[in-house]
Amino acid sequence: MGAKDSKPCCISYEDAVKRVTDFELRRIKDAFKRSAGTSGTALSKIAFVQDVLGDGVPTVVADWLYAACGGTPKGIAFKELLCGLVLLTKGTQDEKIRFLWTLYCNESGTHILKQDFQKAIQIETTYQNAPANTTTAKSNSLPGTAKYTVALFGPNDRVTFEQFKSWIQIYKGATVLSKWLLQDACVNLSSELETPTFYQSLAGVTHLEEQDIGVLEKVFWLLKGLALTGQLDLESLGPLISPPVPKAALGGVFLAFDENHDGHIDFKELCCGVSAACRGPNVERSKFCFKVFDIDRDGVLNYGEVGKMVDILLFVAKETNAACYKSVTSGQVMEELYRRALDGSGGDGAKLDVPDPVPEFKFTQEDFLIWSIESSRNLVQPFLDLLFEVCHIVLGLRPQCKHLEGDIVRGWLAREVRRGYKVGQFWYLVSSDWWQHWQQYTQPSVTSSCVHCKVASSYANSRSNVVGGSGMPGVDEAVICDESFTSNSTESMGDLLNTGGDSSSLGSGSSGISCGRQPGGPPGVIDNGNLIAPVMYKQIPTLTGEGGRLKRDLTLVQHRDFELVPDSLWKALSQWYDGPLPLPRQVIQPLSSAEVELELYPLNLRILRHQNPPAQQQQQQQSNSTWGSISGGYGALTSAGQGYPTVSSVLQPPKKYLAYTAAFSRLATVKQVAEFLCQRLKLRVEDIRLWHLVPTPTGVTEFPYLLEEDILTLQELSISDNDQLLLEIRNKDLTWPEELGSLTIAHSN
Repeated sequence: MGAKDSKPCCISYEDAVKRVTDFELRRIKDAFKRSAGTSGTALSKIAFVQDVLGDGVPTVVADWLYAACGGTPKGIAFKELLCGLVLLTKGTQDEKIRFLWTLYCNESGTHILKQDFQKAIQIETTYQNAPANTTTAKSNSLPGTAKYTVALFGPNDRVTFEQFKSWIQIYKGATVLSKWLLQDACVNLSSELETPTFYQSLAGVTHLEEQDIGVLEKVFWLLKGLALTGQLDLESLGPLISPPVPKAALGGVFLAFDENHDGHIDFKELCCGVSAACRGPNVERSKFCFKVFDIDRDGVLNYGEVGKMVDILLFVAKETNAACYKSVTSGQVMEELYRRALDGSGGDGAKLDVPDPVPEFKFTQEDFLIWSIESSRNLVQPFLDLLFEVCHIVLGLRPQCKHLEGDIVRGWLAREVRRGYKVGQFWYLVSSDWWQHWQQYTQPSVTSSCVHCKVASSYANSRSNVVGGSGMPGVDEAVICDESFTSNSTESMGDLLNTGGDSSSLGSGSSGISCGRQPGGPPGVIDNGNLIAPVMYKQIPTLTGEGGRLKRDLTLVQHRDFELVPDSLWKALSQWYDGPLPLPRQVIQPLSSAEVELELYPLNLRILRHQNPPAQQQQQQQSNSTWGSISGGYGALTSAGQGYPTVSSVLQPPKKYLAYTAAFSRLATVKQVAEFLCQRLKLRVEDIRLWHLVPTPTGVTEFPYLLEEDILTLQELSISDNDQLLLEIRNKDLTWPEELGSLTIAHSN
């Protein structure tokens, strides 16, 4: 038998690469590196047998496969290994027959000798029947071997490739190797019996699809990364979902997700909770709701838990603004639950007298499920709808269809509008063009055949009773267009300052982002480019996240030019459609007014810094001004004439350059601006000073005015839009660049 030395594989490396996926190729490369050892260039024969073939392959057969795959005494290279593996797992029948030919043919590859073939078959058969009695094995195998040999060779002692090919196509199970390669075909690079992925496992135990789980994972890690504790615990989850979730229900909602009681929600718990609250059958959703109120997890609501549940359900129901809930009291609901707990009868028409006050009683999960279905008040449904919306808007679950998306967004928006503006809140501007396109895209249809709309009909029906019109918040146009908005809230100002990342590219605008929209199709990327003015300083980084300067050459009117959505809703929409140009604006309250306002036009300021002197000048300054450094800057007070030349020969008026732009509220104090700049630029407050560069009447130069009163606001200091602030940073020798510059100018005069 041949194949004592390496024989070329019948598949080229280029062809082999094309037949495997990127994942398979990467996995094989990683495995090759691990098994190749220190050399990393060749796989030894031992490693090939153990790591590639496994223990189940006969030693003799393993030797043949090693040689046929390109193995040499020095090892087998990656390219040859890949070609062999692809041939064994993905090769065609002709290629596998050619491979078998290389195993049985002579050294020159021209023919197969009958003697060599019989010897090879005997080795294979002997190994296959090794556990049995040797005599019995020989007696059972020899007749079959002789039959196949006669069929192949006949009276001849050798056969060509064409003769071998015709024979093996008829007798695919004639040899162990041919049966393994051609008949069983059980070898794969990626086994179908591989362990399911984490996504597949979660999808198997929830009502979520793998795509849903992937989206939830992105949002989970985002929320976890923003958490101060690094975990999605109650402290981190609370501000995200409350409001709209009542504060009294926060602990219960958190515990309903936290199955293992470890104090934080992991990704699996998040997926299981979202699935139960949104994608499961109505019974499962109601059970999840029951868990919110069953704080002690005993499966029964005690009297205190029942009372708390009633208060929460009534609060959420009345917040929907539905007329049917306005006159309902907690006492009426407690009486209904008491009747059901005692005799299981309906609370509305039961004749059972209820003492006043209602005695203590317990409410089981079964009682809760029946009550949620049979009660005419249907108090549970608004809370189920709220959890449904929270899971989509805050936790990142994408709605199953566009109509359901429209119901969720409009329901969330209508509730936030009824709640009203609160100081410190952020509302985002959305172009009316995009919003109208989205409205048309998500408009519910009576004749819709969408299966998801039918499944979620209970949610859609409950929302239709409380959502009317466009659902957009109303803002007085006089407030919108007023440019004198102010704020007396230090906390809200800090929120505004801290919203910005490095948004130097946010103000670039984008005319034509949505030019490819089709009528009735998705609205595309949220394009707010028509709301902002052209960027004045394109190459200058922005320190705040205002998103861009709104147009001033025309009056922007709500519902005509823009719509307003709350912070949580913007995050959801930008995740679903991508929003490259967010335009957040903060709710503020002027000092002289009890009404809150939305500041559309914060002050956009230019932040200047001093240029660092060249290295040569710094060295000269260090060598020529030793006494000035020692005296701590008091050299200017000396009367000796020799001090001034030393200073003037080195010091030059410091040059300034435009370093950043930033937007601040008109009532931001000097202290707030300074603290923000230090936090953003990693400076110490004691090492900076702020100057207002007031333009002179000629407009050619500026008069620097030191901002020393920390409590004064930008408005009180007469700082206007597009004004310049100089951020002065103290030198290492504790001198101030502006003071040294003044000395230089004074001496030169």
